[in-house]
Amino acid sequence: MTVHITALQQKGLYVLAVYNSSDRHNSLESLLQQIEAILATIPHNEPCMILDDMNEDALATTHGPIQTALKSLHFQQVVQSPTHRSGACLDHIYTRKIDCMDTCVSATYYSDHHWASCNLKF
Repeated sequence: MTVHITALQQKGLYVLAVYNSSDRHNSLESLLQQIEAILATIPHNEPCMILDDMNEDALATTHGPIQTALKSLHFQQVVQSPTHRSGACLDHIYTRKIDCMDTCVSATYYSDHHWASCNLKF
């Protein structure tokens, strides 16, 4: 599994970008530990957003381990539409202390993933 995590802080907003490859050589536990280690450095009262390609279907009837872990850390997954040609929601936007308005998913010609976006109010 290839995992890339990038974190930045801009104008009072913390943003994490996570790519979790579908090539599952490393464990989900390792991925969650990396995310939680970064989140531990961010004050809980600060607005935070996680953008990711988690390769975990957020539309599945039961929540996967990533969605469950982030929910326990008070993050809300705001993308409610399929983001992949297969009909799954593999690309997520998680927010904490941020209102996400006008979430949009748009098909792209260059990828099997769709583009997900939202307008923020914080």
